[in-house]
Amino acid sequence: MPQTPVFSLPFEAEGDQPGKTLTGGEFGLDAILAEDVEAALLTLQSTLAANAADIATLQAEVSDLEDGTSLIGWVPVASGVQGVGTGPFTIDITDGGRFPAGTFDMLRLYLHGDLDGTGSVRLRTNATINGHRTSAYTISATGTVGDTTFQDAASQWFLAFWNTSNNNHVECTIIDTGGTVAASYMSKGSQTSAINSNNLNSHCWGELTENRLIDSLEIRPFSDASNLFGNVGVKWWVEGYRS
Repeated sequence: MPQTPVFSLPFEAEGDQPGKTLTGGEFGLDAILAEDVEAALLTLQSTLAANAADIATLQAEVSDLEDGTSLIGWVPVASGVQGVGTGPFTIDITDGGRFPAGTFDMLRLYLHGDLDGTGSVRLRTNATINGHRTSAYTISATGTVGDTTFQDAASQWFLAFWNTSNNNHVECTIIDTGGTVAASYMSKGSQTSAINSNNLNSHCWGELTENRLIDSLEIRPFSDASNLFGNVGVKWWVEGYRS
């Protein structure tokens, strides 16, 4: 009796007794299709049951990969836009609990936007006022060095010096964010202008004066005119590195 190539299920050939695969033939010795189908299904059911735990584990791993919670290396954390007129704003590094504090060894922050005047953009970790040691300077397109500063035990880090151009930017890397040692940072930024001497590159760096598990970054714009918060319109992106 002919059989299917994969599961070897019997089927009737031309000239066979009609209904042979239903009854087993005249003497009941031939294969019955229903019995062979049931046997194949039972084998499949047993295989699935035996591998149910592995399938559930794989499904969980796929889910973690889809939302980034199990990725190794640089992982996108969050991004957003703060409209013009915004003062200080806070970025949640845990992204609402998706990445518990301490998940990442390093963080990278990118900003692109403007101030309502000339000034600077600064960063406070965990809304904690003290413990930020920071240094900064700028160099213009004409080679002039300016804005040199050093602050010990300050309330925030310098990120860059900005103006009203909407093409200012910041790239900041923070290392050792897991809280086992004091984190350090390095930031570079640019300020664009139609006036050559007002085109600036900012170089900022520093550290925390204490061990701190970093779970949030507060972006703090300042105006030169009043030393108060200046309005800022900015796009921002954060990514974290997990080893």
